[in-house]
Amino acid sequence: MLKVAEIIGKKIAVDGEVDGKKLLDEIKKSYKQGEQLEISFEGIDTLVSPFLNYSIGQFYREQSQSEWENMDNNIICSGLNEYDSDILLKKVIENAKFQAKNPQTAKDIEKEILGL
Repeated sequence: MLKVAEIIGKKIAVDGEVDGKKLLDEIKKSYKQGEQLEISFEGIDTLVSPFLNYSIGQFYREQSQSEWENMDNNIICSGLNEYDSDILLKKVIENAKFQAKNPQTAKDIEKEILGL
């Protein structure tokens, strides 16, 4: 089990580039195809999507599409309230899958949003 609060050393999971990267590195070390991996958010008081995008979302983007169903079934996130669980499952993971399947469209959307 990966305990997010222990990995990042704090109760707030808001910094994607630093703390999200710490979790991403631990997920990469711990995930084994076909085996369950629990990621516990117990003790995390504040959780924002950039943290999730940089950690779990990035992990999905780095895997092959053929692996996603296995990941959906075997990566278990515990200790999330209903709102955070909804953001993770419906936004972060689905966006990561969309970006991996449609990289150019995702870049075009990002440019439009950022006004580039």
